[in-house]
Amino acid sequence: MKNLAELLRANADSYREKVHQEFFLDHPEARQIFSLSMKSTHLELAGGLAWFLERCDHWGTPSPAALERVRRLGVDHRRHGFPPETYAQFATYLIRGLDLFDLSPSDRVSAEKAVGMASAAMREAATEADKAGVAPAHQARVIEVDHPNRETATIRLETAMPLAYHPGQYFSVTTSLIQGRWVHLAAAAPPNLAGQLEFHVQASASGEMEAAGVLKRAKLGDSWTFGEPRGTFPRAAADVFLCFGTGWAMVRSHLVGLVDATAGQPKWTSAVYAHALSPGQHYDAATQDNLSRLGLSLTRLVGSNTDPWLLGAKGQAPSCTVTDNPVATVIEREGTGKRFVLVGPAAQVDKAAAQLKAAGATDVETHPWATGRAWNH
Repeated sequence: MKNLAELLRANADSYREKVHQEFFLDHPEARQIFSLSMKSTHLELAGGLAWFLERCDHWGTPSPAALERVRRLGVDHRRHGFPPETYAQFATYLIRGLDLFDLSPSDRVSAEKAVGMASAAMREAATEADKAGVAPAHQARVIEVDHPNRETATIRLETAMPLAYHPGQYFSVTTSLIQGRWVHLAAAAPPNLAGQLEFHVQASASGEMEAAGVLKRAKLGDSWTFGEPRGTFPRAAADVFLCFGTGWAMVRSHLVGLVDATAGQPKWTSAVYAHALSPGQHYDAATQDNLSRLGLSLTRLVGSNTDPWLLGAKGQAPSCTVTDNPVATVIEREGTGKRFVLVGPAAQVDKAAAQLKAAGATDVETHPWATGRAWNH
């Protein structure tokens, strides 16, 4: 099934548009819950299906781990409001979309089997969640918005009931500000009994992160809708974290979770490097300094010691190391024989990962923020 997976990744937009055009033609009532732009609808579709097919054998039988992941996806997709029976219906459109490719009869049969098994697993998991009384989505109200600089907002919300999630996980989020689009935002703090959540959002020029940047305009009292928590962070113990911009949010949640789990006496095993373009863009310096006082090795890297005059930062982070090559600085201090975890916008994470590997690093875990990238591992 790997050849078909490669075709799906290479033709992701064409496949996704074909599937949705036929689905919306037969089910026009579904159109209203998605973004008005077809280019912004269900952007993970091709990548998710490709990931699943890569874990199927030649006959279309998936691995147990692949089935378990799509089961979790079935529970998460309940946020759209469709009944579980919809998965079987949507599977027919996934299969029709394969008409884009010149598949052999045997490959077609295997693909149909794989899609059918994925659909059945998602339907079963969604039905079980419904019967167990698991909420299909969660609502939260914005209770605080802070703008430490013109490009960044820290947004705190409160839910009626505390949400269960692991530090470092992310949520699919939508609000009226982004009209049916769902974006991924990492919780910047571990769960608490007060049901409060914190997210860090930053302006960006393209894709999902552009929609996330719109959330900077959040106001007190706004209502946000969340799906189920997703992801594992880090996927294995890290020696070195390197985060770019608001990639700090995911690392922050993980680190604060360690503090909570050890009653304020963590035994740190990782060094942290946080990179921003200038000191004023290190928007959470107080938390970083508090973690450093608990013994964490944390280094703030900047490209320049001077903020852009339009940044409007409320304050500058102290003790920053100026470097025009953050990865080179990390390698100089840490070497390449360690386990690196990289977090942040995809362009920066991909470039850093390539640079580390070119220097000889063999253990690099990446968490790039870009649509569909959750299905690259």
